[in-house]
Amino acid sequence: MMFTTDSVSAPSPISYSLGIGRTVSVSSDFSLQAHAAFFTGYYLYDDERAKPAEVENRTALALSSLVSLNALWTFGKTENQWLQIGAGPAIFARYGLQANGVSGAADEVSDINRYFWSDLHFLYPDICFSYTRVVSQLALGAECRIYLPVASFADGMGFEDGIIALSISLGKHKP
Repeated sequence: MMFTTDSVSAPSPISYSLGIGRTVSVSSDFSLQAHAAFFTGYYLYDDERAKPAEVENRTALALSSLVSLNALWTFGKTENQWLQIGAGPAIFARYGLQANGVSGAADEVSDINRYFWSDLHFLYPDICFSYTRVVSQLALGAECRIYLPVASFADGMGFEDGIIALSISLGKHKP
């Protein structure tokens, strides 16, 4: 969910994503994790900002990816379950294409793409919390990630355009 309070944009749109990641243990309590989630979303351009849009008001369809690298601390660990908390830098990579059914908006799509990569609108460090349980060699988990919009904080808009992601994870457990 992307948090937004702007009256012109879509009210806090929810996107469904598919992600992939890899965690590498550094020690028994610390790990490094690379993670990427892929999804799409609609955008419009208003007041010199790219804003999430409802399908009726869309200009661009943005192909999006959130790519992060986190340092994780593991605690509450037993043989079959553990908790982790972590943080690290993330890049919100987006590229807008003119949405299907929209015509004559090439300049606006160009403005949207320019906005995505200007003034740190791509920098979204994250904080993550996860729980993992081992069931028959499978590591099943639940995770919450909070992506902080650096540009919005710098512009005095607080958590506007911030992202909260809830997910489930599935992986092979290596004891």
